[in-house]
Amino acid sequence: MKRGREQEADPYRRPTARPFALVWRVGRSAIKRSLQAAVPSHVSPILVASMGRSGSTVVYDAVREGMAAFRFGWLGPMGVRIVSSVAWDLEGHQFHNGVTYKTHALARELPEHAQVKVIFVFGSASEAASSVWLCRERYGTEWVASHLEHLRASGTIEDLRQRDVLRFEDQIDGWLSVRNVPVLGLHYDHLWSYQSVISKFVGFPVHLPPRRPRTSTLQTSQVPTTEIQSVFSTLDKKIAVLPRCVVPK
Repeated sequence: MKRGREQEADPYRRPTARPFALVWRVGRSAIKRSLQAAVPSHVSPILVASMGRSGSTVVYDAVREGMAAFRFGWLGPMGVRIVSSVAWDLEGHQFHNGVTYKTHALARELPEHAQVKVIFVFGSASEAASSVWLCRERYGTEWVASHLEHLRASGTIEDLRQRDVLRFEDQIDGWLSVRNVPVLGLHYDHLWSYQSVISKFVGFPVHLPPRRPRTSTLQTSQVPTTEIQSVFSTLDKKIAVLPRCVVPK
């Protein structure tokens, strides 16, 4: 099911009851898409994919800022907005050169003919799942419902107690098996060791922000830690033996 394009303006903003604000965001998003299509660039589109709540925003922000500086150093924040977009639905999505996209969609949805470079960010499945659980209190049920939709979840947030409804294993197996486009796989905990690899892969300098310590979400009292660890223990072991950086062949 296709989502409304108005989400491109700010996919994580909570719904508003003010019609003017909605019209303004939709119009601004349409103007941005027009600029992305009209302004030429030789830089391949970059798609930052991830299993969600695993550090993809850090990579997405660094790549789009690097892209903007490389293309429009003099435009500042406006340049960053021009090169930023989302692709929650990959099937039929039109990618433009010089634009950085973010997605949580499954790899099999990416069209065979897509001309993109993909950075896939992954990490601990149990930590990512518990982070989604906490987001229900932090951002509300509507945010969680939208996030689960982006992930192609096969159940509700409550079902996390019993199974991988977030389809993390499908994400990892899918993106690390893609061969029709170049995919750079990166474990979040080791991103800062591969900053130069990211820059070489995308074709312009990328500067990650200073690393900040991450507090384990599994230690939070609101999270059903025992159940989540039980559900994702096998997948966590699988992730633990994956290379920290998977360079495209």
